[in-house]
Amino acid sequence: MKSALKITSLTAIVVSILVLSACQNLFGLTSPTQTPRATIGNPTRTLAPTTTALPTMKSSSTPTSMPTLAITPSGPATCSTAPILPVISAEVDKKIPDPSKTDWVLGADTAEIIIYEYTDYQCQICANLAMNLRVLQTLYPDDVKIVLRYLPLTDEHDKAALAAQAAEAAGLQDKYWEMHDILFGLQDEWLSLSVKEFSTWLVDQAADLDLDKIQFMADITSDET
Repeated sequence: MKSALKITSLTAIVVSILVLSACQNLFGLTSPTQTPRATIGNPTRTLAPTTTALPTMKSSSTPTSMPTLAITPSGPATCSTAPILPVISAEVDKKIPDPSKTDWVLGADTAEIIIYEYTDYQCQICANLAMNLRVLQTLYPDDVKIVLRYLPLTDEHDKAALAAQAAEAAGLQDKYWEMHDILFGLQDEWLSLSVKEFSTWLVDQAADLDLDKIQFMADITSDET
């Protein structure tokens, strides 16, 4: 290892010297002087250079003038108001249930902006959205309310349902949003785990949240969770 480093260092020094030598004398050495040698040979005749005047070319083209464009002033601009958020029709509004006891709600009851978040803990896009919404709600706690609902894609995500059950189990010990943030914030740690490995990982997180681990595991497997 040391010899390899030494060779690399020496190579770097040599290259540096070669590059810098093109700019200046690095070590203050003077190059040797050479004595000019006498040249022997037949005398050559010096020819005087001859010049021939070239004919002057005249341009026969005439510049083309650009047409003048008339500018007509337009009338005053008209503005129309539009809502910042899209207006939800009554038909669509009926399909969105109002917040209930089965939902997890974060924010003031008087908040004017209600965001219904349908999420999957194993979805990476959902993780980005969830954490951004958490920041938004923290910045505007009186104006923004988040209503969280589960939409696990169990056909694609083998641990989505178990993650939701873990969040619910933590919620029974008043640590729902803490587990919610752990599941999304540390998603990269458990995405590639097997279901069994993920269960062990969840127990470790429950311990970090000072949860009753025995109760936590019982609630995860309970039909009521």
